[in-house]
Amino acid sequence: EDHRRFWEYCVGTDPADSSDDHEGDPRPELIDGDNGEKHLGLRCRMATSVVDARFRFEGSSDMSTWVDLGPEEIEEVERVILEDGIEEFVVCLVSDIDTSEIRYLRVVAERW
Repeated sequence: EDHRRFWEYCVGTDPADSSDDHEGDPRPELIDGDNGEKHLGLRCRMATSVVDARFRFEGSSDMSTWVDLGPEEIEEVERVILEDGIEEFVVCLVSDIDTSEIRYLRVVAERW
């Protein structure tokens, strides 16, 4: 319960309003690379007012074992400021989907 409230704080939704519970959840995307390859990605959002939290990205080949992803494995490819003080951004794996061992991505919100 506390984790969900913290998540909603990070993504700018109201913990007391169950109608927006999944509005801020990350959405998977396939990103087109420069040479026609595809990259597994996530579209995420964060409230611009949040200064005491950060997102960390993890990857897995089997959804059992998760590893932290650093700048060598994942990169930001898009960022826009939406209305209502929300920043939306897209991250994707550096490796293309055909050669990457990572098949799943998740985001973890942490206190900063």
